[in-house]
Amino acid sequence: MGFWATYGQAAQWIAKVIATIGVFGVAVPLLNARSWWGPLVGLGLLLAVALAWVAWSIVHIVPWWRERHWVWVCVALVALANGCTRVDPGYVGIQVYYYGAYRGEPIARGAGTIWYLPSYSTVLEYPVFQRQTAWTHKLTEGRTGVDDSLTYNSKEGLVFHADLSVAYTLKPYCVADFYRRFRTDDLDTFTHGFLRQSAQNWANTFASRYTAEELYGDKKDAFIVQVQKALNDELEPLCVHIVQMGYTEAPRPPQPIIDSINAKIAATQNAIRVENEVRQSKASAQKAIAEAQGRAQSILVEAEAQAKANALLSASITANLIQLKAIERWNGIRPLYEGTSAGILMPMPAGGK
Repeated sequence: MGFWATYGQAAQWIAKVIATIGVFGVAVPLLNARSWWGPLVGLGLLLAVALAWVAWSIVHIVPWWRERHWVWVCVALVALANGCTRVDPGYVGIQVYYYGAYRGEPIARGAGTIWYLPSYSTVLEYPVFQRQTAWTHKLTEGRTGVDDSLTYNSKEGLVFHADLSVAYTLKPYCVADFYRRFRTDDLDTFTHGFLRQSAQNWANTFASRYTAEELYGDKKDAFIVQVQKALNDELEPLCVHIVQMGYTEAPRPPQPIIDSINAKIAATQNAIRVENEVRQSKASAQKAIAEAQGRAQSILVEAEAQAKANALLSASITANLIQLKAIERWNGIRPLYEGTSAGILMPMPAGGK
C-alpha cells in the first residue's frame, strides 16, 4: 500500500505539473494576442492556475514547508534564475515560443529583464550597435585562417582581388524580421555567409562595366559606392543597413596589368616633362626676341634722336658762325695757308734768305 501511495502521489505531482505547463502554453500566447478577448482569457487562466496552486499548497504543503524551508528556497532560486534573462543596452531581445498559437513567431523585447518559461520559450539577443568586419586575403585579419577577399572580373575578363572593410547595423525596430529570414542570432555566420556572398554577387555585376584600368585607377571608388548602394537596397527590407564599405588596400589586378598601367603612367609623365621643356624653350626664345626687339628699338630711338640733333646742328651753321668760331679759336698767329691754291702763303725763312 505504501508503494502505491508513494507512486500515486508522484503521479499526481506529474499530472499537476503537466496540466500547469499546458495551461501556460495556452495562456501566454493569449496574453500577446491582438484581439481584445485574448489577453483577458489568458490572464484568467493564469489566475486560475495560481489560485489552484495556492489552495493546494495551503492544504498539503504548508505543514511540510515548515519542516523543509531550505528545499523551497532552493527551488524558488532555481526557478527565478532559469525563468528570466537580462538584455543589455545596445541589444534587442527576441522571444521565440515553442508552443501555442505563436509557435516559432519572434516577438521583439527591449533592453531590461525578460521573464519567460524556459521549457515554453527562449530569448535571443541581437546587437543593434555598429559591427565592423573585414574581408581580406590576409589570414591574420578578418576571419582568421580564411581568405575572404572578393574576386571579380573586369570588362575584359581580367580577374581582380579586393580586400574590403564593412560596417553595418541591425535596425532595432525590425530585428524580428531579421530572425524570420535567417533564424539565427550568430551574426558572424551572417557576416561571412549571406552578407559576403551578396557583396560578391554585386561586385561581379558592376565590375563587368569597367575596364581593368578603370577598376585599378580613378573608377575604383565609384565601383565600391555602387556595390554598397545595391547591398543596401537588397538588405534594408531584412533590417540590415550598410554604414560603410571601402578598400583596406589597393585592388590587386594581374601583374601584366600593373606593369602596363605603370608604363602608361611613366610615358604620360615623360610626355608632360618634354612638353614642359618645350614650353620652357619657347619661353626662353620669346624672351630673347623680346630683349633683341628692345635693344633694336632703343638703338632706333637713339639714332633718330641723333639724326634730329644733327639736322638741327646743320641748319644752324652759317658763314658768320664759322668765322666767329674761327676767331674764337685763333691763337693770334697768321695762318700758313689761306684761301684757294692761288692764295697760298709760303713760309719765308728768318733773315730774308
